Amino acid sequence: MLEQGKKMFSWIPNAHIKYPTITAGLEAAELSVSKACAVNMTLCFSQEQSAAVYAATGGRIRQPAERRCFISPFVGRLDDNRH
Repeated sequence: MLEQGKKMFSWIPNAHIKYPTITAGLEAAELSVSKACAVNMTLCFSQEQSAAVYAATGGRIRQPAERRCFISPFVGRLDDNRH
């Protein structure tokens, strides 16, 4: 995933590379963010996964000037789990 992400980032330097919120995706996100590549974490179904993204990316979610990481939660799935 990391190699594909680096390749795609070279095409469009201001792009956010999408990674799934799974172990391999978190590892790729951590390395990508450390190399100043922006990421968008997808397939996020829980607060625990959001916390894992936050930990893996060094808290760069809250730094709007850098915009290094976004999380794309499955809100409908989160709503389904509450019922």
